[in-house]
Amino acid sequence: MKHSEINAIIRSADAFVRAQGYYLPPFAYWNVQDWQKKGIEVSEIVENSLGWDITDFGMGDFTRFGLFLFTLPNGSPKNLGSGRGKLFAEKVNDDNHDNRFFQPIGRFPTIEEDEEPLYLLVSDYAKYYQAKGV
Repeated sequence: MKHSEINAIIRSADAFVRAQGYYLPPFAYWNVQDWQKKGIEVSEIVENSLGWDITDFGMGDFTRFGLFLFTLPNGSPKNLGSGRGKLFAEKVNDDNHDNRFFQPIGRFPTIEEDEEPLYLLVSDYAKYYQAKGV
């Protein structure tokens, strides 16, 4: 997918969400430069893959096969045992281990960098975010 296509999908999805009377948290709108300034205070976002998630499953056709998702903070499984912090509600699966498809497909898109990301996808965090103060 081209980053320009991803950016257009984000703009459209954000407009749709706002039209429903819902507003995403501030981290939804952090750009590359904002992420590069962040430290360990945002590690929960990165560790739990919160934020924008857009994929065409490597099929090259978002219109037919694509998925848009914005994952919100809902706690951590670590908190269940201790009974402290935000409680946890699983979103459907663990993207790195639980996806099962009839035919093998890619979970995250291959991105052609034709323009800078509007906002980062969860799959971009490793590229643009390095925790400071660890």
